[in-house]
Amino acid sequence: MNRSVVGGMAVAVLLVAGAYFLGQSRTGMKAPASFQLSSALTPQMELVSAYADIAEVVEVCPQGQWLVFKGKGRALIVGQNRYHYGLEWNPARDLAATRVESADAAAAPAYDLEATVHKVKVTMDPDVQLKGWVLENTVLVRMQEEVGLLKDAMLTRMRVAAENKLTTERALFEEALRAQLRAIYGGEPFPFKVRNVAVKYDKDAIPPYRTALFTEECPVEKKTR
Repeated sequence: MNRSVVGGMAVAVLLVAGAYFLGQSRTGMKAPASFQLSSALTPQMELVSAYADIAEVVEVCPQGQWLVFKGKGRALIVGQNRYHYGLEWNPARDLAATRVESADAAAAPAYDLEATVHKVKVTMDPDVQLKGWVLENTVLVRMQEEVGLLKDAMLTRMRVAAENKLTTERALFEEALRAQLRAIYGGEPFPFKVRNVAVKYDKDAIPPYRTALFTEECPVEKKTR
């Protein structure tokens, strides 16, 4: 066998070996990381730790239309409490991820998340602070009994104020949700990162804005110069 034949065979063997190892190296490359739900996200968890501190002070005149009497019943009702916001949450249904394309092939995969809010639950601390004082008695109204009823009305008023903040200060609620999701995924050893988090709402996700004023609030006197 001459040298040219042997040399040709050696080149052929090297080409085959090179092709084999190249194929092995390609098949051994890790597939791009796909999005995974965090183990911390479960339907039982209380997602969103946002809250609002509500304080109300109301002066009430429960005597209604009996303005002919000189003595006007008046009471001062003060209430304060913290209200928490949580979600009815199903992560597999309510969290969607979109891969973010990057020009850097070596960069870690990134995803944008979209969280859908189906229903916001508003709960209050059990340690509610309610106080009431009789400022002025009247013959026709038992003010001490009225104060007890007005305290109950104050609870309704404060809860409505807490629900209304979901409309007037929705950005704060959304930022709390974004921060919580980023913190959850930031603490997981996933081979990808979360970039942006968008929030969208179902039609009836938050309670409608409404008023809860007492019907017998004392009229405010207009001051004239």
